[in-house]
Amino acid sequence: MPRAKPIVVYRLGSLGDTVVALPCFHLIARSFPDSERVLLTNVPVSTKAAPLAAILGGSGLIGRVVAYPAKLTSVRALLALRRELRATGATTLVYLAEKRGLASALRDLLFFRFCGFSRIVGVPLTPDLQANRRDPVSGEVEPEHQRLGRTLRPLGPIDVADRSNWDLRLTAAEREAGRAATAPFGGRPFLGVNMGGKAAEKDWGAARWEALLEEVGRRVPGLGLLVVGAGEDRERAEPRCRAGPVPRSTPAGGWLPARPRPPSRPRPPSSATTAGLSTSRPPWGSPASGCSAATTGPANGILTGRATGSFTGWAASPP
Repeated sequence: MPRAKPIVVYRLGSLGDTVVALPCFHLIARSFPDSERVLLTNVPVSTKAAPLAAILGGSGLIGRVVAYPAKLTSVRALLALRRELRATGATTLVYLAEKRGLASALRDLLFFRFCGFSRIVGVPLTPDLQANRRDPVSGEVEPEHQRLGRTLRPLGPIDVADRSNWDLRLTAAEREAGRAATAPFGGRPFLGVNMGGKAAEKDWGAARWEALLEEVGRRVPGLGLLVVGAGEDRERAEPRCRAGPVPRSTPAGGWLPARPRPPSRPRPPSSATTAGLSTSRPPWGSPASGCSAATTGPANGILTGRATGSFTGWAASPP
């Protein structure tokens, strides 16, 4: 029996974009169980952003990666990407891009046709598929994961209430790392926060974080605190983690194991795609941990914490 042809899944973005699209990735895996699912994605410019490939790598939802260049403007870059996509041998592409208007969707459709894809699923070519619907009674706006699911209706329905559709498929080792990292909480509730932000306009600032955590500490005495973030966020987080009286257990930091990255084809620096998928500094706080507070960051990670006053923060292991 001949092996099924690969397919290409086009999705750009980082952590939030990945989580929103998780039910779609599960639907694609069910729809093409025997095909290699090649991911066409970008490499985030900010070191605080988790590459999509790093979050889903090792989950079985995706296979190898083709890197989408940050600026695809020259003819040379377009042709280089076309060559790489044609080299996959895929003739089916699943389109999972965010809504960017009908003109952009049509442009993308024409480009992927130029690349040789005879079947393209998910391009939002109607105003309805380009918009998040609003409930006429409640006024609530449709979540993005539901809009994405509507674009993939040709592949089948998605039950977003089914928890398995939100599964990151963490490995046993990843879950064990999470249990070890959060064991010092002793099963008590804890709050996971990320004090950074890849966009300056989304950065609350240290003073606001300080005020928020103090208020939460007053309202929920004894709640644990787990700080996660990129490497450059550590300078801001540590004063908060180390504030207050000296705890019985000294705050510590430790590395969590990285989820393996899907392979990407090596290419010369002049290629249209960006070589590699790793960020310049490994973030700390990992989805490999398997715990709710630490599933908000990508690959390698340091957890840091304290045990003071109304908050208790802990780390994976002593440095």
